[in-house]
Amino acid sequence: MEIKEIRERLIYANASVMTEEEFSKAKKILDEMSDSEILNIASKAIQSVNGKGNTKEYLNMAKKLQKIRGINKGNSALNSFKVNTLSEMENTDLLNKIEKSYLSDAIYLTNSEDIQLIDLWEKGDKSGITIPSDLFFANTVPLMDCKISVDEREIGGVNCSYRVIIFEDYAEKIKSADMDDVIMVGAAIIPIMGSGDIIIPINVVNGVDSIPICPIGFRNMPKSHQQRIVQSMSQTQLAQMLVSVMETWYGIQIALLHPEVKEVFKNPQTVRDYDSTKNNSKNNKKKRVRYIKKHVINKDELEKRIYGMTRTIKRHALLWYVIGHWRTCKDGRKVFIQPYWKGALRNEKNVVEAREREIIIKNEAVEA
Repeated sequence: MEIKEIRERLIYANASVMTEEEFSKAKKILDEMSDSEILNIASKAIQSVNGKGNTKEYLNMAKKLQKIRGINKGNSALNSFKVNTLSEMENTDLLNKIEKSYLSDAIYLTNSEDIQLIDLWEKGDKSGITIPSDLFFANTVPLMDCKISVDEREIGGVNCSYRVIIFEDYAEKIKSADMDDVIMVGAAIIPIMGSGDIIIPINVVNGVDSIPICPIGFRNMPKSHQQRIVQSMSQTQLAQMLVSVMETWYGIQIALLHPEVKEVFKNPQTVRDYDSTKNNSKNNKKKRVRYIKKHVINKDELEKRIYGMTRTIKRHALLWYVIGHWRTCKDGRKVFIQPYWKGALRNEKNVVEAREREIIIKNEAVEA
């Protein structure tokens, strides 16, 4: 690794745990340091992380420091850092993986229903939220490829739609990875009106509870638009975008594992996936028609499944999800603690085992 890259990484590491005001002072000091002084600091930083300097320990330490020091999206020095992008080769590889996946379900929510699903796992103070990675390590992802639409017009927002794909081989990748590997398990595809798509890779690291922010990719987007996004979007804004997308996705996955709430997904409509009929830009051939399951979630039914028939304003959900996490043993090993359910229905049999992989209807017999 060249000294320039070491310097840049050291600067970025400081930015992730500092306010903008603190970082401007620290950066000035780092810029004035000689190469040998930078190498000395980097060496000590590596030694301070159990002598390993691995990705897992770095991410966990950064997360702890952010909490201790009160770093949030409003004061983080990462507000001044622009997003990083995948290389052309990495972007192409990611697009090829996405192309192999088939959309199976489309889920439509209002803002109220969105909040109810999120509340199955996300309680209390919502500042500094990160997206848990436990579903991947517990190998319990019920819905692998889905489109999600959240209509926020009732609160003055817009109708947001995006797609989240989890690769079929994610569990195999996790099993075969080393403890320090960053494992790409999927991707979130976010349409930008009239400009193509932003693609946010979904990565996990053994021993890390949350999904880390990584470089983004693009699909069907002109270079000029890509450059505009890179110049205008900060690391903090990217983190907010990922959280906004993934907290709803995570809530849906938890709902599909819930012995009661999963029932609201039982009777979907079967509709054509119109995106599947679009021309392939490479060979100008139309793709074969596919069908997907369309879920329009009913607010009243969702409330009954979550809170029971006699819900009052102060009543809590009958069953909610407690996130799985990594625990450090005395000998330094990281052990994954399985997620569990809490609440009046916690003794319901086969709660987590009631895992449904309804990736269905790949009708390739009908031509467009």
